Amino acid sequence: MKTKTPTAHQQKRVLRMQVLNDLPFADAAQQLLERACLDVNSMMCRHLLLCGHLQEFYPSPDRPLLRGLNRDMGHIIFIRLRKHGAVAEFLAYDVILNTLVHELAHNIVTEHSTRFWQLYLVLRREVAVDMGEDLQEGEGEGGDARGYTAEELRAEEADHGNNSKGGGSSSGRTMGTHVPPPTYECVIMPPPPPPLFAPGQRQQQPQQRKKCSIS
Repeated sequence: MKTKTPTAHQQKRVLRMQVLNDLPFADAAQQLLERACLDVNSMMCRHLLLCGHLQEFYPSPDRPLLRGLNRDMGHIIFIRLRKHGAVAEFLAYDVILNTLVHELAHNIVTEHSTRFWQLYLVLRREVAVDMGEDLQEGEGEGGDARGYTAEELRAEEADHGNNSKGGGSSSGRTMGTHVPPPTYECVIMPPPPPPLFAPGQRQQQPQQRKKCSIS
């Protein structure tokens, strides 16, 4: 996979990331997280998605299929990097990237509904285009472009509200503002935020949310 280099008009949309330093090859885990963040950054910038804290986690033995959790709709996202029963071996990068996009989609739609999967596929295909690749139907583990098996989805849903090592629940308040393009008719969105400037000031000052800049 080719990782896209951020442009001059982008800023980091994942504000903080952390790996499990007590597990082997923490440096390699850090590199995987940084690579995934770069690959989704353009998509997050376009859709004004935000993740306050991206945290590696490793599920407990009774939840071996759990791959990710989203707490407070983007306040903290937990993502699994390592194979079950082999903490020194990492999952395929496609699996990690699919998981991150999946959890980011939960910033907008919490349940695994038709609306959610429509949104996820749009976001995942955008990431593929940004990386110069073409995501085809049928790709991904589990036999479809969603990249999830039915068992993995059940594991994530069953873990809502439970804690794993570094894990947490997926419910709570919204962090940040999410205003997708009008093509997302399938997505139920929160009400729009108040304007940045008073009506008389809009001609003099641009709206900062419409453009990303390097922090």
